[in-house]
Amino acid sequence: MVLGWDDGVVQSGVQQWYGSYYYFNPTNYLKLDHQDYVQSQWGSWYMVGSDGIG
Repeated sequence: MVLGWDDGVVQSGVQQWYGSYYYFNPTNYLKLDHQDYVQSQWGSWYMVGSDGIG
């Protein structure tokens, strides 16, 4: 899954969407699909589950 806004800009990093935070890979823009720790674009670390929610 790739997240883009109405302006057509594809999002990456940690993004708030429908009340949850998701991580989108900045290289391929896909939602993370496995459990991992990721560093957000503002420096905070998040544990992201296999559903991509942090």
